[in-house]
Amino acid sequence: LLALQIHAVSVTIHLLNQELSEDVLAILFCITISVFAIAFGARHLSTRDKHDGLVVAIGLESVIKLTAMIVLAIYCISNVFGGTDGLNIWLSENKNMLAAAEQQLGAGASRALLVTFFAATVAMPHVYHMLITENNDERALAGARWGFPLYMFIFSLCIPPILWAATKMGAETPTEFYPIAIGLTTQNQAIAILAFVAGLAAASGVLIVTTLALSSMTLNHILLPLYRPKQGVDIYSVLLNTRRILIAAIILASFGIYKLLGDDQSLMSLGIVAFVAVMQFLPGLVGGFHWHQANKAGLLAGLATGFVVWFASLLLPLIYR
Repeated sequence: LLALQIHAVSVTIHLLNQELSEDVLAILFCITISVFAIAFGARHLSTRDKHDGLVVAIGLESVIKLTAMIVLAIYCISNVFGGTDGLNIWLSENKNMLAAAEQQLGAGASRALLVTFFAATVAMPHVYHMLITENNDERALAGARWGFPLYMFIFSLCIPPILWAATKMGAETPTEFYPIAIGLTTQNQAIAILAFVAGLAAASGVLIVTTLALSSMTLNHILLPLYRPKQGVDIYSVLLNTRRILIAAIILASFGIYKLLGDDQSLMSLGIVAFVAVMQFLPGLVGGFHWHQANKAGLLAGLATGFVVWFASLLLPLIYR
């Protein structure tokens, strides 16, 4: 998941400026995100100390993403098609081309994708971190129950006009980069920059929050049980600095995965692999609340089996083509 964000940002900046190396851009992005993650989320050691600045930043990037998508969709309808009448005419004239571009999924595959994405709304590390760890008031969850689906619904409504506009203009970029391709093809710098800012905000938010969540879990459940403090040592400073090192190490490891997977991977394939991996946590999350006979051995056995199947069937084919 983190490698996906690095890949998306480096490719996007490379599209804006062909002279810049994707690897150099990826390294600079990782360094910048490391600094922001440490500044926003590693000032305190205890998760009881909430990071209000982080919550505001993630909320702001969510608003930026949605606003950018709405503006892009309106721009595509009004400028590329000349209004809704022009869009309807183009759709009616290109029924065969659009039908050929559709990828029909069987009932089983469709249900599997739906379960995968619904699972991600609670099992993804960054979503869980914002919902639970950074939550000051459980009443906020009541608003999230309708607010998050509404947000995703509005976001989804913006995608078809952007896809149709890029198809009409013959955009040569991969489908995932159509928003920025529209700005480049129409030579509209404002639209290109808006699409870039939206993508950068999305990738930065996921990277920062996921890294903070993973660093906390690694420190609390792997390193802390092994740590034996010496007399006279400031344990708080040691653990806080260790968490900061973990943040940088996790982002560095993500860069390593980005290089291992190669530049020819699509964001969609990387995203599905990451989402399916996170699905392994769903039985534990649900069972921990609703199945009182569940135990640690069963949970660990299920996780181990699930991740072995995931590694062999999804991750290895990506690495070894």
